[in-house]
Amino acid sequence: ALQFAAAHPARVRALVALSPATGASGDARAGMLADSDRLERIGVRAWVDYQQPDVYPDSIRTDPARLQRWLSLQLANDARSWAATTRMIANADFTGIPEQVRCPTLVVASAFYPPRPPERVKQFAERIAGSEFAIIQTGHFMPLQGPELLAPIINGFLARHGL
Repeated sequence: ALQFAAAHPARVRALVALSPATGASGDARAGMLADSDRLERIGVRAWVDYQQPDVYPDSIRTDPARLQRWLSLQLANDARSWAATTRMIANADFTGIPEQVRCPTLVVASAFYPPRPPERVKQFAERIAGSEFAIIQTGHFMPLQGPELLAPIINGFLARHGL
């Protein structure tokens, strides 16, 4: 979405980016590529168990039905396609992209997702002229883990921009 907004400013009225994946470099990139290989080796079930503390921490596991829905969605993934997506994110190059975004933009960080901490997401947001930034108390899967926290922020942003 960020790349599209940068490339086609006349076609985008507003943009909401949730803890955007903006590529990786150095050790982070190497770690993501190694994780992709590991995911393919051990399979989805073992991978979900391994990554769960980082993406759905204990501190936000207050709704058993919500946790079960997340788990069901994760287990429905295919290991090879998930690994390919992770490789794509690791190799993404966002050089100059945020500076080219011209539409009203809301960037939301999740408070409990170590791979994309709020400070780093805020630094990215600050590269988008006039962007708004918010942090919500969720893990990586904001719409599933905290829809009651996310929806008012998005709705308010859209209303402020007549959308």
